[in-house]
Amino acid sequence: MNIVISSGHGKYVSGANSYINEVIEARKIVSKVVDYLKGLDCKIYEYHDNSSKNQDDNVNRIVKHHNSKKRDLDVSVHLK
Repeated sequence: MNIVISSGHGKYVSGANSYINEVIEARKIVSKVVDYLKGLDCKIYEYHDNSSKNQDDNVNRIVKHHNSKKRDLDVSVHLK
């Protein structure tokens, strides 16, 4: 199975930031999930946006990355 997984938001577009910083925690989750799925012989494409400066660019970069890969499943990790 081919899976594209990304952390929601980006380095400069952090999302929720009250109890936790969403982008920091989502990146931790993505990394753990990627490690687990690699152990199951899945082809994983991991993505973290480190360049967008606004929400529109962030969403477009994430979607562009996901669409650039041949995949069976898309996952974007968000926290509330």
